[in-house]
Amino acid sequence: MKLRKTVLLALLLLAGCRLPEEDAAMLKTDAYLETVPADKRAVVRLTAENLSENSLEYKQFCRKLTAVLQSKGYDTNADTPAVIINLDFGVKNTNTLHVKYGFNTPEKPHSYDEVSGSLTSVYTRRKLYSKFVKLTAVDAARPKRELWKVEVVKEDAAEDFRSAQNELLYLLSKYIEADSSEQIKGTVLDTELYQRFVLKLSAGETDLSLNAGMEQKREYEKRLRERLKTENAQFVRCGLNRKTTAVLDVSSFGFLTEIEFNPSIADTRVRSCVADLVESFLPPPVGIPNGERFSVTVGVAD
Repeated sequence: MKLRKTVLLALLLLAGCRLPEEDAAMLKTDAYLETVPADKRAVVRLTAENLSENSLEYKQFCRKLTAVLQSKGYDTNADTPAVIINLDFGVKNTNTLHVKYGFNTPEKPHSYDEVSGSLTSVYTRRKLYSKFVKLTAVDAARPKRELWKVEVVKEDAAEDFRSAQNELLYLLSKYIEADSSEQIKGTVLDTELYQRFVLKLSAGETDLSLNAGMEQKREYEKRLRERLKTENAQFVRCGLNRKTTAVLDVSSFGFLTEIEFNPSIADTRVRSCVADLVESFLPPPVGIPNGERFSVTVGVAD
């Protein structure tokens, strides 16, 4: 068996193929607490050098961050704030590669400077990017007096900040106004994140045996069905005068790649019109495993 693995690895390397990459994601938290302010009238101030308060990136993330701060009792709409919360967030290149040398071997970190001829035989390597949020709360009357601060980080191969923001906000919901004693490193299960942070379930309501991707699929179908129910008049204008079930293949980008009707629709123009209409309401199926199909009902009852 060992010989077979070695031969297969050699063939993959010669063909320029790679095995599927493992998830190298790592979460980090480092939090300090001096005091919890009694007066929680606050304002968030952006300190990131490459963003402005008018940028869409800041506006979108700040809305999500505000919800977490409000859950801690902060009034972020105060005209005369007692607390200034300085915000820095974004993506950094970690100057690190994760490298695998062969079958059943763990990934090992290397700095870019170490990448040389000794690493030419590896079959997978990936750059790591650091998505981070850093908050520092200071006394508005004495801005040099820090009250608490926290930095949360996710390191993996993704370059997109929004791919990590739910994990980062989840950690912030725990470590704002807390002291971590030291930097904590670890991972968060997708199912835990989805149930505790997205669905807002208590620990007494969660079931970690469930598959997060399948839960998100059910939620995706539910939202899409509710949306399509409001568009019956448009389906009638397409020529669809009866209720039918549609099974959808949706690409990662939200394109409708195939649609099947039951009962079938014979008129090609009606099928095309209904398909175009359904596609116009499709969000990308983020977090849902590739290859999943979705079942919805379109049209009105006979």
